Amino acid sequence: MSFKLSNLVQRLQNLVKRVYCRSPKVSKWRSLILFILLFVISLSVPLVAHQVSASTVIVQTQQNPLQLVEQAKKLYTTGQFEQAALVWQQTAEAFAAQGDNLNQAMALSNLSLTQQQLGKWEEAKQAIATSLKVLETQEKTPAQRRIQAQTFDIQGQLQLGVGRSQAALKTWQQAADIYKNIANKQGLIQNQINQAQAMQELGLYRRAGETLLAALELEHQNLIISKQQLQSLTAKLSKTGKLASLQVLGLRSLGDVLRVIGNREQSQLVLAASVKLAQQLGDTQNLAASYLSLGNTALSLGNQKVQTETIPTPITFTSSQDCIARANNTAAELYQQATACYHQAELSTDANTSTKAELNLLSLLIQTQQWSDISTLLAKIQPQLNKLPISHKAIYAQINLAQNLICLKSAVNPEASQLSSPLLQQCGATQEKTPNTGGNTLQPALIPAWEDVAKIVTIARNQAQALQDKSAEAYALGYLGGVNQEIGEIPNAQRLTEQALQLVSAFDAPHIAYRWQWQLGRLRRIQENQQGAIAAYTAAVETLKSLRKDLTVINPEVQYTFRDSVAPVYREFVDLLLQTNNSHQTNLKQARDAIEALQLAELDDYFRDACIQAKPQQIDQVVDQATPAAAVLYTITLPDRLEIILKLPGQENLEHYTTTVTQKQLKDNLTQLIERLNDKTRFAYEIQELSQQTYDWLIKPVQSKLVNSKVKSLVFVLDGILRNIPMAVLYDQASQKYLVQKYALVLTPGLQLISPRPLADVSLNAI
Repeated sequence: MSFKLSNLVQRLQNLVKRVYCRSPKVSKWRSLILFILLFVISLSVPLVAHQVSASTVIVQTQQNPLQLVEQAKKLYTTGQFEQAALVWQQTAEAFAAQGDNLNQAMALSNLSLTQQQLGKWEEAKQAIATSLKVLETQEKTPAQRRIQAQTFDIQGQLQLGVGRSQAALKTWQQAADIYKNIANKQGLIQNQINQAQAMQELGLYRRAGETLLAALELEHQNLIISKQQLQSLTAKLSKTGKLASLQVLGLRSLGDVLRVIGNREQSQLVLAASVKLAQQLGDTQNLAASYLSLGNTALSLGNQKVQTETIPTPITFTSSQDCIARANNTAAELYQQATACYHQAELSTDANTSTKAELNLLSLLIQTQQWSDISTLLAKIQPQLNKLPISHKAIYAQINLAQNLICLKSAVNPEASQLSSPLLQQCGATQEKTPNTGGNTLQPALIPAWEDVAKIVTIARNQAQALQDKSAEAYALGYLGGVNQEIGEIPNAQRLTEQALQLVSAFDAPHIAYRWQWQLGRLRRIQENQQGAIAAYTAAVETLKSLRKDLTVINPEVQYTFRDSVAPVYREFVDLLLQTNNSHQTNLKQARDAIEALQLAELDDYFRDACIQAKPQQIDQVVDQATPAAAVLYTITLPDRLEIILKLPGQENLEHYTTTVTQKQLKDNLTQLIERLNDKTRFAYEIQELSQQTYDWLIKPVQSKLVNSKVKSLVFVLDGILRNIPMAVLYDQASQKYLVQKYALVLTPGLQLISPRPLADVSLNAI
């Protein structure tokens, strides 16, 4: 079939040459027939795609420049971009000299695409702008519209490459309208995949998922698809050639979306289907990228599993593990699968894919403390990064390396202060639960200096400035602030952090802003500027509230965990408020509101969606209206103490109490209490020993207030491990009564979640 097709192409090329040799002024209709026919045949050219964005070299050929077009295509598809750019430039000039404006526009668009691969963004912008200007002067024929849509696709990739995700999405939407009007299904599918990439960059993950499922023509319920649907799709697509390569890209992008929104098992199924289809098609570039995505999902599943394992599984990596694992029952097996996938992705001919695989593998090796493998990998990564053309992805790859080096330092010296940079929080997800069992140690020469990390981030900042990529520059500035904080250059750290926030204020990027507001709060605490710190933390909490269901966009390049990336902001804010002036009502109310907001954010994170959209209503207001004799206790556990805020019935002012008990002491006591409650052989006095201690910490400080206010009911808004025990079992040694014998008890995660309504008064008839 390929032999017959090549013969047909050759015959058509010869026909074009004969036509133009006979008459340079060939009739318009005859020229157009050849124009369209050659374009249709060109669709058999393999897809040129980088990362998730899909871009195809436009082919629209006539007359003598035909050989130049074929030469440029060959150079482009073999990665010889410098030579390809020169030939595309010659091709555009040749078509312009003949007055063939449509093909001139085609060549200019491909020139822009080629220059993007070289990181020559200004030249790429100029070429695409000229192409669009030429196209605007042409009659709106189907061929003109097709080239215009493809040119918009290339322009969108350019905009995404320099960090202008919103502009890219808008441009691709323009292209989609054209594809629909000219009924170009393949172009529309490719365009939808591109749109989904821009949506992910903007944090619109669910919208991206819906767009990808529409492109794949898969029905779904809340982004859930069945294994049978995937099997049917891959069986059908394995016979559709070029369209199937697009679908591999779509499946991979969908797998990435599903992982980020928390559907990890679905992500694994989808990505396995993507790998299988890429193998059937012999699509090596998409296969490597699918391995990278599958490795990321295996790592995410491993991190989830390690949090639930009571006894950590020893982790040793071997080279025999298959990337497509049959069964993964432990975190160690999932980490092994991720490693195998990353090794497969490292073989990619695409530098961005191979470099990202190495960076993610480095992160996993640091997390699992596989020190002996790190030195070899580090030696490979930096030269790879230096070879990457400047782009949005290359900048974030530099920041990713900086974050890995920060985590390497943290692994060696895990005793980070609460006032260290929040950058160190990214390293705490699973390190303490994935012990090194290989017996190797980290060589001192491998431990980077903070100055080395600063140099890497400075490179990222300079590249962002060169691209005018404001979001990447703000990210890099904040990282520089964090590194200066660790070095001890506090004034410089504050200046850089404030510069990052000033830059963020010019565009909508709450996922960047909250991080540096948090960092600024810590810096001001170090300088004992309490009011300034409260202002910074207040801004961070308000920013997090605005994010709600988009919390997963906080840092797509680093493994996101709510526990380490979000919850500390709220806890540190409450800590600060209650340390500064523990009797000031404004502070107490702010602390109460922060506790409520944390509870809501935890639910959002658990469901991976802002599932509760009710109008907020304070619990103490509800209690005063519904149960006048009830008191409300808000608790929050801090590293060195337990804080209690009490709302008594009929009183506007809040009460505040502090119990001096460390988080570890509280956890040990409650863990033993839970074990004894679940052990049916235990005697009552054995349970009372522990539950009495909890009573003394939680209830005894407020006991006299409860008695004086004639409280009959207690409403608890509990924090952390306190939620795991029944409040009824707390024992008062003095009265020899359990708490449930003294009060009616209510547990609530916080009535900011729903607007409470009484049950309808319905008469019940007995049978």
